[in-house]
Amino acid sequence: MLDKALELILERGVEGLSFDSLAQHSGISKSGVIYHFPNREELNRAVRAHVRQRYLLARHEATNDLPDSRTKALKGWAISSLEKRSKLDEVSAKIMTSGIWDATEGREHHKERFAAMSEGAGFNRAALAYLAIEGLWFLDLAGFTPFDAEERARVSALLLSVIDDPAFDHLGE
Repeated sequence: MLDKALELILERGVEGLSFDSLAQHSGISKSGVIYHFPNREELNRAVRAHVRQRYLLARHEATNDLPDSRTKALKGWAISSLEKRSKLDEVSAKIMTSGIWDATEGREHHKERFAAMSEGAGFNRAALAYLAIEGLWFLDLAGFTPFDAEERARVSALLLSVIDDPAFDHLGE
């Protein structure tokens, strides 16, 4: 049902997600939707949690394919983000600009995500990669990127090389 909610948000925006539209789109009765989500805030909270879970799954899938190293978690997240493996960026943008985004949840999500990916890689390397990749993500999402496809691929490769660059090993972590 939550995947159907994400489809509705993608197609119609957050304002297009209602108990009626979700019931119709998912083939579940309206009372069945309300049983799972007794009010709009519970539905919004579940949607946000589902998006975060899908991002986490994409990150784990990208990480599992990598050889063991101290930067494995960071590199897995970077690959997942740079390659847009979750396929949720447009939905995320609609949620973040809709008024249903919860800043406290978002902050906690980023803190937890950063802590998990920086473990082993160290703060300096992880912070540099995180800020650069998140910045690129936002530029892409907003349509403000100064890079064409070839340049973006070059930037992505550069960012991935920074993650494994031994030059960061000597910096204070």
